Amino acid sequence: MEMIVAYLVGVVVFGAAFAIRAPHQELRTVFVLCLFWPVSIVLMFLLTALSLSGWELEVADNAKMFGFRKPTNPAVRGFAVTVFGLEIQFYSFYKKA
Repeated sequence: MEMIVAYLVGVVVFGAAFAIRAPHQELRTVFVLCLFWPVSIVLMFLLTALSLSGWELEVADNAKMFGFRKPTNPAVRGFAVTVFGLEIQFYSFYKKA
């Protein structure tokens, strides 16, 4: 029972923090993020570590369902993975000499 209460408290706290941070976000998105708040916390740490190492992450729509590609910009290194029409791009800019 304590675990359920702790989880629900986490949902409420995460929802309140998200509402303060992004007041114009759609309610369904906030609700889904609140249900998966433990996963969101882990992903925030991973994205922070990725950013500190000099890599960036972006998400874009793609017409393909699945795929893998290298960057089209010669000034960056990285790759993009497409899963169910959602392209996740990992990239890092080359250092200028």
